[in-house]
Amino acid sequence: MSIESVAILSPGDMGHAIGQLLRENELHVLTCLAGRAIVPVNFQNRQV
Repeated sequence: MSIESVAILSPGDMGHAIGQLLRENELHVLTCLAGRAIVPVNFQNRQV
C-alpha cells in the first residue's frame, strides 16, 4: 500500500514549502484553513 494523500496540519510558510514538495512528488495534499487569519496570498500558486 502506497501513500497517496498527506494532510498538512500547520499550513504556514513551512507547511506551504512542505506541501509544495509533496505535490512535486505527485502526492495529494490536504489542509484546513478555517479559522486562520486571511492572508492575501494564493498558496496554491505561490513560489517559495
